[in-house]
Amino acid sequence: MTPRDREILASIAENARRVDDYVRRVGAGWAGDGMAVDAIAKRLEQIGELAKRLSPDAISEMETVDWRGVKGMREVLAHAYEEVDVAVLEDVLATKLPALRQAVSRWTADVRATQDVRANRDVRATQVPEARGPRIGDDLRLCPTLPAPSPPGGRSRAAGSGRRREGWSRAPRR
Repeated sequence: MTPRDREILASIAENARRVDDYVRRVGAGWAGDGMAVDAIAKRLEQIGELAKRLSPDAISEMETVDWRGVKGMREVLAHAYEEVDVAVLEDVLATKLPALRQAVSRWTADVRATQDVRANRDVRATQVPEARGPRIGDDLRLCPTLPAPSPPGGRSRAAGSGRRREGWSRAPRR
C-alpha cells in the first residue's frame, strides 16, 4: 500500500468520525433535521470520493469492505440527491459505517505496527559502534590512518603530469 493510500484511509476515518460527531451533536432525531442530514450526506459522499482514489492494491488488501457499495453511495449522493431516502442513510450509519470504520482502523493499526518494527530494525542497522574510525565533521587531515584527500579530477600535482590544473592554481595557465 502506498503512502497516498494511507493518507486516503486516514481521511476516510476522519470523515467517519465527523459523521459520528454530527449524529451525537443532534441526537437520535438527526433524521428529522435537514441540516444534519445534509452534513451527514456530504461526509458520506466524501468517503465515497476518497474510496475512488484508493489503489487497486489497497482495495484488495481490505476485502472485508464493500468498496463498490461505498463508491455507489457516493454516486447517488452526488448525482441523485433529491432521491436519497433518509432510511437508507440511517441503515448506512447503523450497519455499514461502523464496519468500514473498524476495517480502516484495524488496517491502519496494522500498518503502524509494521512501520514501527521497520523503523526499529532500520535504527539498529544504522547504529555504529563507538570505536569505529572518523565521523562526519572530523578533520580528516589530522587523522594519521587516512591518506590526504585528493583534489578534484582524481590526481594530485605531486603524483601526476606536473602541469597545473585549472581550479587548483591561482591563475589559469594559457
